[in-house]
Amino acid sequence: MLTNLFFNTVQPKNTVYTEVSPIQLLKAVKNETELEGFRKAMIKDGVALTNFFCWLDKNIGKVELTEYSLGKSWISSVPNKKVSWAIALP
Repeated sequence: MLTNLFFNTVQPKNTVYTEVSPIQLLKAVKNETELEGFRKAMIKDGVALTNFFCWLDKNIGKVELTEYSLGKSWISSVPNKKVSWAIALP
C-alpha cells in the first residue's frame, strides 16, 4: 500500500495516447518474401494439426491419453521436427 501511495505522489497521473504509432504502421507493411513465409508456415501448421487430429481420432478409447502423451504426439506430427516453440507453450 505504501508503494502505491509513493508512486501516486511521485508519478503524475498517466496520460493515455490513442494515436497509432508510426512504428506499428511500418511493422504492418509486409513484403512478398514475408507473405510467402506466412503462407508456407500456415501450410506446415495445417499439415501438423491434421496429422495430430488423425492420430487422436485413431487412439481415442484405445490408449490412455494424458497431457504428456498428447504433447509427444503433437511434437511427432510437426513436419521437420523444429518444435522449440511447441515445447515452450504452456
